[in-house]
Amino acid sequence: MAHDVLLLYNFFFLSYLRVILPSANDNFEKNEEVLLTEENSCVDVVSSLDLMVVRLCRDSTYCETNACVRKCCGENEAWIEHGCQKLGTQTAKQLQFHRELEKIINSTYHSTQLDILNTTKYGVLVGKHSCPDGMYPVLGNESWHITSRGHIDVPDYKIYEHHEYCMEMLYDTEYYTNGLYPCVCFENNDNPTEVPPLRLGINAALELTSCAFLLVTFLVYVCLPLVQNLHGKTFICHVASLFVAYACLATVALAPPPDAYTNQEDVSQSRYFYKFLGYTMLFAFIACFTWLNVMCFDIWWTFGGLGGAASTGGRKRAQLKRFLIYSAYAWGFALLVTTLAVGADHTDAVARQLRPNIAIDSVWFQQDSNNYGEMIYFIGPISIQLIVNIIFFILTIRHCNRVKAEISRLMTPTTNISCRRFRADRTKLILNIKLFIIMGVSWILEIISYFLNHYATNFTWRAEFFYISDAFNCLQGFLIFILFVLKSKVYYALMHRLGRRQQTNMPASLGGMNLQDPYKVKKSASCSTLTSTYGPINTTPSSF
Repeated sequence: MAHDVLLLYNFFFLSYLRVILPSANDNFEKNEEVLLTEENSCVDVVSSLDLMVVRLCRDSTYCETNACVRKCCGENEAWIEHGCQKLGTQTAKQLQFHRELEKIINSTYHSTQLDILNTTKYGVLVGKHSCPDGMYPVLGNESWHITSRGHIDVPDYKIYEHHEYCMEMLYDTEYYTNGLYPCVCFENNDNPTEVPPLRLGINAALELTSCAFLLVTFLVYVCLPLVQNLHGKTFICHVASLFVAYACLATVALAPPPDAYTNQEDVSQSRYFYKFLGYTMLFAFIACFTWLNVMCFDIWWTFGGLGGAASTGGRKRAQLKRFLIYSAYAWGFALLVTTLAVGADHTDAVARQLRPNIAIDSVWFQQDSNNYGEMIYFIGPISIQLIVNIIFFILTIRHCNRVKAEISRLMTPTTNISCRRFRADRTKLILNIKLFIIMGVSWILEIISYFLNHYATNFTWRAEFFYISDAFNCLQGFLIFILFVLKSKVYYALMHRLGRRQQTNMPASLGGMNLQDPYKVKKSASCSTLTSTYGPINTTPSSF
């Protein structure tokens, strides 16, 4: 027989016995030779099958490479009324645990689940593990299955490992019919990854503040045609994406959690709502960083002169074409990542530890040391983009220095236009670097938070760090407002747009710039360089 145990020394008067055990996967090249002694084995008789069997005790390391299930009560025991009790000579009940377990395994044998126990060759861990907050049986009408490692998987909730559950036959209990139930641990209320209410309140206030400043920044750039060049349009898309992301974060902080509802239908609806928020937030953040990547590429392309010179009409068509390409890349990449995340969460073809598990234990990715979804679908792609941004900045700065040296060496009246274009592009480069620093610092804090949540939950200053990082991240909208809107040139252009030019005293630095109609202001060869149409003074233009 394929699963017979070979007895090498079949002499029962000896104090030990050597046997060869077949491997769990029927690979006889990896059969295991075991020494049986009085301390690790015993001989038993299964009267119902008229067989003599050898029971072997193994240490817990056996379950690291083989399927095991945990039994709450001891051998020949079951949960009767209020606790574990001996089954006595009731042979049928003694075998009922394994018979019911075999039924469960057979019922899911042809399941589409990828990670599922499909063999009756399993080890048994005897005795329930200590749960700080107690245990409760999973109801029979709830969907659950046993994984290939012997863990209990409750879909859309959690995978319970061996120290978090046990299985047992329940008899004559008050609230449960007789049968086999997995009993799982209550969630620990002192979960280190749970966000305190005070921190949620502070985050909500800061995120709403950030949203307000982002909205003002967006409206200013939409209302001023003067800044609606190619760089301005990409910046508007970046701000819009960041606004949506922070609006979702603020909604999460203000909305009640799913477990605050008592009605099961309300709980299900709230989970769908949180999933929608989570995927929307993922799309918005990916789009935000992708538009930053677009701006870094665009300034490198502009500074390098790769766009070439063209007439006004040709330049507009070229810029429109570039903007459409940028939009396809930015929105398309964000949509691709989000679609992959949604697909991974709703298919069994992806291992659970590789899924995003959005809205499982929070609205965001599952914060579990064994889950790599956040790294795959969020941290990884954005980290690659930021590295590419750094490369673009290095190349742009090198070219900037070469152009500056060339202009200084050949400073003639014919190079005046090149000088103005260089200064305007350099201003735009400096703004991009400042924006990149803001987003880069935020990303560094996000990386640190990821490792603290996964690998350093007992870090002493963990809570204090999160308050600082949350404050900085939530105030990004305010910092962007200061950087791109709180400037004199934007202020006077906005006042003119609102028809308040006569009440505003322009500074001397803008004396040569006529702002009667922003649409009549011409642009130089640079898409962001402004020149005066009517003013008699030839001022040095600069970029918004």
